[in-house]
Amino acid sequence: LVQEFDVIERSDARAVLKLFGKDSGATLSCVIDIGYDGLMKFDLDLHGNNNSHLEKLSIDIPLSKEVATLLLGAPDDQERGANKPWPSWSGTNSGLIPDNKISGPFIPNLWIGNDDMGLVWYCESDENWAVQSPSKAIEIIPENDTVLWRFNVVDVPISLKETWKFTFGLQATPV
Repeated sequence: LVQEFDVIERSDARAVLKLFGKDSGATLSCVIDIGYDGLMKFDLDLHGNNNSHLEKLSIDIPLSKEVATLLLGAPDDQERGANKPWPSWSGTNSGLIPDNKISGPFIPNLWIGNDDMGLVWYCESDENWAVQSPSKAIEIIPENDTVLWRFNVVDVPISLKETWKFTFGLQATPV
């Protein structure tokens, strides 16, 4: 689908890239702003005609099992105390990634890594998410040699009559 790729800005402090693609029913543009520290922000705009729909959109990030051993989730709430693990995520308590598939609701940031390195995913809100089962918005799926990190952003059809916008980011750790 990507038909054009442009470098919008390039300096010692940042790089800004733009991807563009079009098919018979929709136009996609993605601006990627990369900071000097490796922080990447992705701004997606998807627009169609009056009859266009987005049926499904998942973002899959495969990580090697050697890297993806630990998980740290933003707390669902700020309460602490007995039976209130903090920080935590409804998908699982923070700590070791289990051998089985886990899923949970949207949270604004989630880190997966090991004692030496990792990756943070962040998204300000779930404003333009359209998921049938919010408890499966984010999945962590152990496979043979990888752990697949899946963000189910859209799994119920949404109209593209209006421009659909979505922003998220990634940050490798340590910086």
